[in-house]
Amino acid sequence: RLINDILDLEKADGGKLQLTIVPQSVRSIVEHAIEANQPYVQRFGVQLVLDPWSEDGMLAVDRDRLAQVLTNIISNAAKFSPQGENVHVRVVSGGAAMRIEVVDRGSGIPESFRPRMFHKFAQADSSDKRAKGGTGLGLSIAKSLIEGMGGSIG
Repeated sequence: RLINDILDLEKADGGKLQLTIVPQSVRSIVEHAIEANQPYVQRFGVQLVLDPWSEDGMLAVDRDRLAQVLTNIISNAAKFSPQGENVHVRVVSGGAAMRIEVVDRGSGIPESFRPRMFHKFAQADSSDKRAKGGTGLGLSIAKSLIEGMGGSIG
């Protein structure tokens, strides 16, 4: 997985990442990502929930790469959420744009770390004794993919 992550980042940085951008139903991609990630998040005692008021719309994106972004964001939300909590995912339409929100009840991202959160290998707790695993590449990959599709992430 680490090797694939690094290769994806190198391709994105070099402008060689192949994206298949076609109009897609955003809600269907979100629904699929929730279903695909449910077994993973359950290991943390967390449940993924699609907000019932989520909207839908067509957006020109690479379906697989948007699903990869959602997996990265959802996995972080699950890892840092207290057991028994729900991670809510919602889709909000804003005219020609769509916004996908992942909302959890974790402790949040420390203010001091926010400027670096999308950097390669960045982790808020990078100590050897950190409780949560990961490479620190997920958010960097998510940012590269979203920007490659003409979007933004924050």
